[in-house]
Amino acid sequence: MIKARHEVLFNQLNSYRNELLETVEGVTEREADIIPEPFNNNIRWNLGHVYLDQFLWIAEVNKEKAAVPDNFHSWFGFGTSPADFDTETPALETLKSMLKQQPTYIKDMFSSRLEELKKWLFLLLLNQSKKRPVSAFFRFIPRCFLMSYPFQIWQ
Repeated sequence: MIKARHEVLFNQLNSYRNELLETVEGVTEREADIIPEPFNNNIRWNLGHVYLDQFLWIAEVNKEKAAVPDNFHSWFGFGTSPADFDTETPALETLKSMLKQQPTYIKDMFSSRLEELKKWLFLLLLNQSKKRPVSAFFRFIPRCFLMSYPFQIWQ
């Protein structure tokens, strides 16, 4: 059974994900590929990046390989741009479907492991506070999990 404080985190992840998907509702394939000035990326890239980034944070915490589809790193990873795409990227509806399913997958796979996350975050905070200001800590945590309730885990 999931602890109430953990359920809050998963509800928050679902809430933010639903807001993202509502924001792109009605966007066409063509519109998803427009790179507006002065930006380097488009809507398609941002959707793929959110999907990839969520798994990369989880992989970092768990020290496991991220379960992402082939080419996602080269398409949507840090430092990439849709201007450099040399193969066909997923359709907009495919990305939206993947993003919609991801919170359920994360909850199913990792809800029982949040206590591990608590220990990892504590050690990371101690380590990072020696090197950088504590505010740097918040750049390293799985942002979607802890955005609104960063200390729920310790209650």
